[in-house]
Amino acid sequence: MNIQNFQEFFPNDYIHLLLAAFSAEETGTKGGQCPLKISDDVKFKQETEIYKFMKQEKEVDMNEHLKFWKISEIFDNSKSGYLGLLLENKEKRQLVLSHRSTNFKLSFCSNLFKQSGVQCDIMSVVIGVFSTHQAQAYQATQQAVQKARDLKYSLSFCGHSLGAWLAELSVYYCHQLFNPPFPNVKAVTFDGPGSFEMMQQMDQQTIKGQSQLFYPEQFDIVFYLSAPNMVNCMNSHIGIGYRLQQENFASIQLPKCINKVTGMLQTYVDSLETMIGHQLKCIIPMFDHQTGKPKLEHYSRIIKWPSIKYKNYSQQSKIHLDTILLMIYPIGLKILLVKIMTKYFVNMSNYVTSCSVFVGLIEYFRGNINFDQFNKIHEILNKTNQYQPKVKNQEEFDLQIKGGYYMNNPNEYERNTCNPKLIDHIDEHLINIKINTQRIDNSSQERFLIMHYNQAIIQRLNKYQYFINILRDQIRMIIRDYQEDFEQFLNENPYFDNKKITCFFNRLFLYDENYVQRKELEQIEKAFSQSNVVVITGPSQFGKTTLAYQYVKKLKDEINAIVLPFNAENNSTLYSDLQYYHHHLYQIPNQTFTFEYLQQDLLAKIQNTNQQLIIIFDNVKSLDIIQTLITNLKQLHRIIITTVNNQIFSQTNYQLLNISALTEQECLNYINNSIHKRKLNDEQKKMLIQSSNSIPKLLHIYIAQLNNPDNVLEQTEIILKNLNQSNKYSSLIEQIQDDFCIKILKYISWLYPNKIEMHLIQQLLQTTESNKENTIQKGLIKLSKLGFISILGNQCIMIDTVIQEECRRLQQSQEYLLEILKQFYEWLPDIQTEKHTINAQEIAQYYYIHVKEVITLIEQKHLFKYFLNNNFDLFEYATMITLKLSIVYQFLIHDYQSSQKYLDLFGEQYYQAMKTMNSINLQALTIAIINNTQLYLTMNKKQEALTNSVLFQIIETEIFEISPFLKSNMYNQLAILYQQYQQYDLSNQQLEKSKKIKCLNQSEDDLRIQKILMIQAENFLLQKYYNQAQILYKKALQHLQLIENNNTLREVQLIKAQLYYQFGRISFKLKQDSQETQKYFDVAVKIWQEKLNNIESIEMANFQYNIGLVFKQMKRYDESLNALENADQQKKKIIGEEKNEQFAVISYQKGLIMIEMKKIDQAEQELIKAQNIMQISNNFKLKSKIDLQLALINEQKGLKFEFIKALEELISKKRNHYAYIHPSINNDILSLADAYEKILKDTAKQTVLYQLIYFITILHESQIQCYQQKNPITDQIEQAKFQANYKQINANWLRKNNSQNIIKRFQPNFFELDLQRTLILRSGIITKEEFEIKQILQTSTLNYIRQYTFEGKWERSILSGFTLQGVQNFINRKHLNNQLRGELNKNQNLKITLMLCFEAINIGIVQSNFEYISFANRFITKIIRYQQMQNFLEDVIQLHPEYFIDGKILKSLVNDNTILQENLGNEEKKISSNKIISDIIFNMC
Repeated sequence: MNIQNFQEFFPNDYIHLLLAAFSAEETGTKGGQCPLKISDDVKFKQETEIYKFMKQEKEVDMNEHLKFWKISEIFDNSKSGYLGLLLENKEKRQLVLSHRSTNFKLSFCSNLFKQSGVQCDIMSVVIGVFSTHQAQAYQATQQAVQKARDLKYSLSFCGHSLGAWLAELSVYYCHQLFNPPFPNVKAVTFDGPGSFEMMQQMDQQTIKGQSQLFYPEQFDIVFYLSAPNMVNCMNSHIGIGYRLQQENFASIQLPKCINKVTGMLQTYVDSLETMIGHQLKCIIPMFDHQTGKPKLEHYSRIIKWPSIKYKNYSQQSKIHLDTILLMIYPIGLKILLVKIMTKYFVNMSNYVTSCSVFVGLIEYFRGNINFDQFNKIHEILNKTNQYQPKVKNQEEFDLQIKGGYYMNNPNEYERNTCNPKLIDHIDEHLINIKINTQRIDNSSQERFLIMHYNQAIIQRLNKYQYFINILRDQIRMIIRDYQEDFEQFLNENPYFDNKKITCFFNRLFLYDENYVQRKELEQIEKAFSQSNVVVITGPSQFGKTTLAYQYVKKLKDEINAIVLPFNAENNSTLYSDLQYYHHHLYQIPNQTFTFEYLQQDLLAKIQNTNQQLIIIFDNVKSLDIIQTLITNLKQLHRIIITTVNNQIFSQTNYQLLNISALTEQECLNYINNSIHKRKLNDEQKKMLIQSSNSIPKLLHIYIAQLNNPDNVLEQTEIILKNLNQSNKYSSLIEQIQDDFCIKILKYISWLYPNKIEMHLIQQLLQTTESNKENTIQKGLIKLSKLGFISILGNQCIMIDTVIQEECRRLQQSQEYLLEILKQFYEWLPDIQTEKHTINAQEIAQYYYIHVKEVITLIEQKHLFKYFLNNNFDLFEYATMITLKLSIVYQFLIHDYQSSQKYLDLFGEQYYQAMKTMNSINLQALTIAIINNTQLYLTMNKKQEALTNSVLFQIIETEIFEISPFLKSNMYNQLAILYQQYQQYDLSNQQLEKSKKIKCLNQSEDDLRIQKILMIQAENFLLQKYYNQAQILYKKALQHLQLIENNNTLREVQLIKAQLYYQFGRISFKLKQDSQETQKYFDVAVKIWQEKLNNIESIEMANFQYNIGLVFKQMKRYDESLNALENADQQKKKIIGEEKNEQFAVISYQKGLIMIEMKKIDQAEQELIKAQNIMQISNNFKLKSKIDLQLALINEQKGLKFEFIKALEELISKKRNHYAYIHPSINNDILSLADAYEKILKDTAKQTVLYQLIYFITILHESQIQCYQQKNPITDQIEQAKFQANYKQINANWLRKNNSQNIIKRFQPNFFELDLQRTLILRSGIITKEEFEIKQILQTSTLNYIRQYTFEGKWERSILSGFTLQGVQNFINRKHLNNQLRGELNKNQNLKITLMLCFEAINIGIVQSNFEYISFANRFITKIIRYQQMQNFLEDVIQLHPEYFIDGKILKSLVNDNTILQENLGNEEKKISSNKIISDIIFNMC
């Protein structure tokens, strides 16, 4: 047990310190006007000095450690200035009375002429006079004790300075003054003056012999002191003290000339400096909040401590003021004043602060306060760091003997219990427990002490003496919470019977040390923590008795437990054991006694022993014969019961532990430990384990055979082979001796072991027994009593898998397998899902778990191959059931991973059958291929579906004959596959083939027509021909309504649900009324849930997804997110692959909703999740959407560079994918253009990009565009074509956001001009350095370069006395270096700067309609002369080809055809504009 698991009875010392600080700092400065309220949280205000200091300087939030503390009572007296806070922690059941320290502002202001803390300091602490301040602390303590008694809470005291003195006196009151005493308290104080003299004075008032002895050493007081100062050295201390090693204080050094005059003056100054350490802000940082103690390097144990002596402590003699009065008053008043002052002044000083200060000064000047010891230590201490002594020889003597100062290493867990004076009532209890350890172990379990603490306390007392303080806390809790039980425990006689009981460990069972330690041993230990009775159940030969003895052997060795084993098989064996123990325990000659007499006598003996007993009742078959023994013994001793029949204990509250066969590792351990004369290899060990079926007894017998000296010459392989052959009939099964019970076992040996319905057993056996139900029940009861099965409470049974394996070993067991397979094939739904009735799911769920078990066993035992070669009927049934199982998982349970597993298994076995030229069921194979293709598409594995569909080409040949309906389904599935690849022409071709087929069955033909209509409609829907799709869906619904009546087929309801789902999708796409859309989805969900009983399926997940989109459209965002989350969870549960594109779609939609809800961070998380999922996907469209939204999030978060960079990356990806000219790029370029204007103030680039989109719009509308794309169906590279069929939408951007004005910004007549542009197809991505430099240069340089290029001004010119700037002025290195603050030549700054200048020149060239295209060449000519700029042009082409702005500029500078083709394409995209074209474009929008 870890000591951290002990609950603290009192708060730790650090909490006491914070509570002391709270009462000192947060209670105000006016008596009787405390700003705090009862029930307030204990919490420092943010502006409190000590709180700010700890928060800012030490980075510690003190309030974090005061959670759950509240103010319970406030004791605030305006006349005396006393204040105490009773603070409560209900979570830990703790009370703390915190006494306030001296409040100087209150003392010298509002209470100057009243009593106060200062008055108490002088008159009570120093002089020893009782004060009202002290009396009110007494009353507060009294009320705190009463509350602690009522609530049964712990009570402790704390305080700083004067509060520390009062807290220590509170402990004295609880021990010595209260009746009855309340000694279970503690005080933790900080830099107090010491309270021993005051306690002595109060004790002297009592009548000797009438009070309890005063031993302050027994008071539980822990005090912490800073460096010796005038407060903490005022009196003597009691308790356990620690010296805090604080940081060095600021030192005041006197001039050498003064020190020469008097060497003592510096010592006085040093001693005064130590008062700095008295402050709380110097004490609190010394503590570690985790341990509750000071940090190890900051404290030491106090052995001796100096004190300041007051000669007349507690003597209220008259104070002679003659000398002082003579100095102040005229002679004539002397006699009168002396009489008045000597009569009244001393008494007044007890009540008035000002007078008490005066008295203190008088006593000091009179020399009654002796500082000699205090000064002596400071002569030594001030020489070292932190007032730590490093002295030798004479100084060491002076420090310890004269100064009374000695420290030692701290030991928080040390307590001396050798001195009787130091032993308090808590120590007495611990000593009593240690002496009577054995009695504690055997005491009543109901008692809190025994049930929760005895083992921990005894272990610590025996092994870890230094944990004594922690143990004391546990005893305090027992006294607080269970006082009566504890007192009764202490009053018990520990020695009931001096005669010890002998251990009978080996009386009934020969223990073998080689037995392997089983995993269940830990479970037994855990079970005993819940109950003193543990029942080990399991079949015969499984090692129940061995396990029981292994556990008791462990206790016998560890705690010297006495073992009493009983053979409780029947009355006779139990009576024999009772008689045996009676004879040995009482030493009575063998006589005949009744069962009851022996039982009572034995119970009396066991109950009156202080030994630790553990009792074994072995092989119990009836609870009645041991019930009395258990009832009387379970309170004191542990009991283990072994039985094969767990039913007899089903109504008890005992802990049941069901034991199974050995694990493989346990078998190996046993073999390695037990076989010494032979060396078995891994294969032989495996054979031995398989032969024994991991049954402990069989393994033990086989190992004995290997170890048998008679077999020493026999080869290991031969012995193992003989053992395996001899196990044809297991001894485990042979003991049943009932043919019908064995027959039941043979059937259930192939079923799911943990839950076998009795009704299912009756169904399997219905043809073999006439009185089947009654006979079967009797057989099951008999098997239960023998431990082979367990009868559960829900008309089900459970059987151990090892017993099943033993049954399957019997040769006859496989004879029943064919019957089982036949029955399951008949009961499971048909392999054609179109023939499933409404109750197909209910039927499947009843049987599928057992069918799965059968197929799993057949696969594991490699029986498919055996059946294929030896029993083709078994093979056929097994494979067909495998197919049916896959159908159940795919269409009824919606577990697609399991469905895939069994489809693969079916295909593998049919492949093997085809290789052996056996005839196969072609209909079943076709269904499997169709289902597998559909499964792949459902899981969004289109490539796998495409590969799988190749098999259709084989089936389609005339070699194989399949039914018309299946052939139609095959074409339909191909149509769906092509549909998923957007190959709608191919999809429709397959549907045309399907239409030509005529089914023989009218019902099948009706369903065929429905499916064809729905696939055709889906083709229109995916091509966004919503109206055409809606017409076909309505036609399908009308046709369905004609055949729906009295139709019990599940497929009819499935189609109906899908139709309403599609109506909802179309309604949503057409943005029709949201309420109407939701109604369609609600109808679909209702059919799916009520008619089809499917709560979790892909269909339901799709419904939820679309409902989520509808809610999003309706701006019901919370409901939308909830629906999408449900869809996500359902799909994950069904599909199980998190990298599936379907999850990315859901996360993308959730991200969009969160953006609208302004939850930007959460939206970003969802979109990043979607982005990660899409890494392995080929869906470029969805990837682009996700990237765009992440870019826009950067904008919303103010990440300007990241926003622009993300947009440029997205545009670059789209240009590469679509060969530049796809309409979807337009909006991204618009966003980028606006970003350059808004973020970088680059209006010219915004204009150029808007003009670029205008020319691209002309290109889209003037001709059909083509780009390269791989056709996944034909695996050929094809020209993918598009033309903007929705022209109005494509040109709408010209109407928005002042687009036309932006285009005309620098050329007002832009739309009337004859213009031509050549598109550059490649573009680069902006870097962080480029972004930062562009921010600096845009308005100061680049805008001017663009403007002067546009105006054709390259060089500076002078006109009419004015100097006009040109491009050259802004591209010279001096100007650029000034703009970059001298960092032009740093890293890549020069290249970046010149590339940005080059872009600005080219923008000006384009805006001048290429009039000044020569400026580009002039710039390059100038730049390549710069050092390391010879390849400047190549760098621009490589990094930012878009900086050329137009292909015409690129061609003017580059002659390399390869470069031109890379950037302009094989065919240049030249686009012309004039007034006629502009009018056409404007008419479109």
